[in-house]
Amino acid sequence: MYSKFIAMIFVVLYLILIWAVLTMRGSLAMDIMAFGMFADAVLTLLNFYKKR
Repeated sequence: MYSKFIAMIFVVLYLILIWAVLTMRGSLAMDIMAFGMFADAVLTLLNFYKKR
């Protein structure tokens, strides 16, 4: 579905998210989570319409 490069970006993004949660940086964690979910939704929509 996604390329390996995009998958690696998401892994790094969520590693930073885990670090932010563990170091009690709630605002940064929420921003990263919102960006990650939005990017995932956009990529899923693009992939869905690209197949048609």
